[in-house]
Amino acid sequence: MPSISEKGKMMPASPIRKLVPYAEQAKQRGIKVYHLNIGQPDIKTPEVALKAVKENNLQVIEYSHSAGNLSYRKKLATYYHSVGIEITCDDIIITNGGSEAVLFAFMTCLNPGDEIIVPEPYYANYNGFAIQAGITVKPIVSSIKNNFALPPIEEFEKIITPKTKGVVICNPNNPTGIAVLGDELAGFLEAVPPSVLVVLDEAYAEFVTDRRFLSGVQLARQYPNLVTVRTFSKLYGLAGLRLGYGIAHPGVVAALDRVRNPFNTNVLVQAAAIAALEDHGFTADVVRLNAAERRRLTEAFAGFGFKVLPSQTNFVFADTGRDADALCQRLAEHGVIIRSGSSWNMPSYIRVTVGSAPQNDILLAALAKLL
Repeated sequence: MPSISEKGKMMPASPIRKLVPYAEQAKQRGIKVYHLNIGQPDIKTPEVALKAVKENNLQVIEYSHSAGNLSYRKKLATYYHSVGIEITCDDIIITNGGSEAVLFAFMTCLNPGDEIIVPEPYYANYNGFAIQAGITVKPIVSSIKNNFALPPIEEFEKIITPKTKGVVICNPNNPTGIAVLGDELAGFLEAVPPSVLVVLDEAYAEFVTDRRFLSGVQLARQYPNLVTVRTFSKLYGLAGLRLGYGIAHPGVVAALDRVRNPFNTNVLVQAAAIAALEDHGFTADVVRLNAAERRRLTEAFAGFGFKVLPSQTNFVFADTGRDADALCQRLAEHGVIIRSGSSWNMPSYIRVTVGSAPQNDILLAALAKLL
């Protein structure tokens, strides 16, 4: 057996794996398990996307273009034009999920030994991406006192060192669900030096209904140091197809394309995405239903005495005031899997994905029995 590299030893395990034994034990007892611990909502994949895969007329499954097929990038550009955002195919790079776009940005724009600032709490997998790229995540603490709002630029300046070369803003944030809105985001980007990489991870952006929300997609040409990450995993129910993309200045996109593995994006997956982009009614319904069920969970959690953050995503983050690990374990015994905040060093918090109405009924009934 070969020795394990230092980088291999440093790679953290995904926090989701912690819950797997509980789910498996429940299934072995014949209990149906509801996974409200992952960011994938309980929605059916658009029928048009499934048909695009099942009924394709390709005679040969060819390599895709390394940056993503031109037909798909054109479709994305057209989609954004329809909502008043002017981008071109040259601004887009197609990736396996949004996570890969984050990794490519780290590997392209940062050197080994560099530091990147990330507001806490944050998506745990940033740590793994940083290790792969040979860089260091430097956390900056946000506070429950102001609902984990983005810290002011002065707080960022306090922890900057000569090694600081980047910033990641997850917007809206995972796990808190808090969104940085227009003027605040614009002011932050203006304050960041143009030599510093800014990654805007917008994996959950489509669920935001506040009209003040400003997407990095709108700012790609204005800020050449900005890389905006999007995904089809959440809104379109296509998490298993692993399709995301990055939007940035064409010069940055060209550099991102040099870092990636060639031909690594599946042509059938891209066909599904092209079809999904046509189904505007589907996405509108998903956003509407998610907002309604999110409000219901928020009100119910408040009724249990939880302190609930004003989420703008498809999950709810709440302080239960008790041992969240124990609560999650007991819920898992009832077949309901949710996420404990202990992986973010917030041991009394839970993060719950907004499920369908029947799923949420089961969750709330289980909580009512346990609390």
